[in-house]
Amino acid sequence: MIRKVLIIGGGIGGLSTAIALRKAGIDVDLVEIKTDWKVYHVGIIVQGNFIRAMAALGIADKAVAAGFPYFGVKFQTLHGHTVAEIPGIPMAGPQLPTDLGMGRPALHKILSEAALELGTNVRLGMTFNEIQQNENQLTHIKKTLAAGFSVLMEKINTKKSLTIKAPERNFVLENLEETLSIQLP
Repeated sequence: MIRKVLIIGGGIGGLSTAIALRKAGIDVDLVEIKTDWKVYHVGIIVQGNFIRAMAALGIADKAVAAGFPYFGVKFQTLHGHTVAEIPGIPMAGPQLPTDLGMGRPALHKILSEAALELGTNVRLGMTFNEIQQNENQLTHIKKTLAAGFSVLMEKINTKKSLTIKAPERNFVLENLEETLSIQLP
């Protein structure tokens, strides 16, 4: 069973993953290349599937409160004549909107606060900088992170192992039966 996970990237995907893993009782270290952990001030619009995912993470009510909930879209001429109407699909249940507009910084604040409240260990200003192939043509990925982190993933005789070396502690996951992947930048 996996007990500790390293997540590379503190955006929507990384933070959502951290929240879900922490709720499952898995320790999480999240590293982000940016030192200030800010996002662009743009607006985003999300539909029912995203709202359903936020509900599963336990943050939908906060997102709705910080955003602009609505139910479907109506296209009209300048004079108010309806040209088309697209109803929203209530994928997250009747208590939540079908669509939600919000500022990207507001979503980042909700996600980052939830991840931190659940005990995610966040390290800013870190990234991978090295990839190597081993001499036996087996999968061998090594990435060295700032501040002394290194990650080594190997596949030997169909068994996978992941070693994460950090300044304060080391994590070793061995004999992993499931597929283990690391997305490289």
